[in-house]
Amino acid sequence: STPTSHNLYDTTESFTNSPLIDQNGNKIYYEVRLNEVEFNFIVQNQLYDSTKQPATISFPAGNNTTKEVGSVHVKAAWKIMGGKDSPHPDDPSRFYTSNATIYENGKVVTPTPTLVGLVGLHIAHKTSTRPQWIWSTFEQVDNCPDLPASGQPITAPTTPPGQYSFCNAQCNVTNCPPNQQPAAGSNKPVQVLRVTPVDSDAVPINTQYQQMLRNWNSKNVWQYYQLVSTQWPAEPSDTKSFGKPQPQFLANTVLETYFQGPTPPKTSPPHSCINCHGENAIKKDFMFQLYHAFPKQKTSIPGFSDPPAPETP
Repeated sequence: STPTSHNLYDTTESFTNSPLIDQNGNKIYYEVRLNEVEFNFIVQNQLYDSTKQPATISFPAGNNTTKEVGSVHVKAAWKIMGGKDSPHPDDPSRFYTSNATIYENGKVVTPTPTLVGLVGLHIAHKTSTRPQWIWSTFEQVDNCPDLPASGQPITAPTTPPGQYSFCNAQCNVTNCPPNQQPAAGSNKPVQVLRVTPVDSDAVPINTQYQQMLRNWNSKNVWQYYQLVSTQWPAEPSDTKSFGKPQPQFLANTVLETYFQGPTPPKTSPPHSCINCHGENAIKKDFMFQLYHAFPKQKTSIPGFSDPPAPETP
């Protein structure tokens, strides 16, 4: 049988109890992975045991002088690839794909292996000069268009594949309100639109690297991905403001679908990687995953819960 490299079972977006549903009516699946530096630090210090976690945790940082890589933390969003007979066929040549075993309520729900495509990726890297970590987020280019100006139609794609994975370009914002959390149990696609455009500094970088990747190999799937932006602490010594993050707002349309753009007061978490992780997990060195250690710790983080883990075969 074909080997699988992912066990996917988390369908809840952070700070919500809601999934994201693509144009095929399938949920998006999320997973978090660590590099060896971060993993070894957790094991060596037994941080997987909540009773052994110190009051304040500090992961190893990268350092240009010592050449230490430092801790790297990634979060990925995966979609089930729609076949030719699906309402929204996907072109696997435009995605980084992998095989996955997919679970719902702890039990396998799709044939194994299931082909999934990467649609969103956060990469956080802690360095000695940026202890609040440096946060970069990437998306597959076919995810969705920008939110149009008031009264304007949604911009339809003019190049292959001619459709978006998370937006129906033929439905206006009145008939298909964007970025709305789906009703419980619904498989109705979420109409996703980008509230804050891709950072202007990232646009020429994306153009440059996409062209370089095409020149290197015309079939390289990474040419179909883009950097949304990188958030970093402009003044890392200012611990009261989490280093004054720049840019002020940063969201990935498939990882933070329901809270993009400027933060409404007291109605949602900060729309900023550093502020969100800092306000809710500063004592865990910005990493929510340590709250999953057993025995389970109490936390006031909104919408934070453990999805049902896969059953042991």
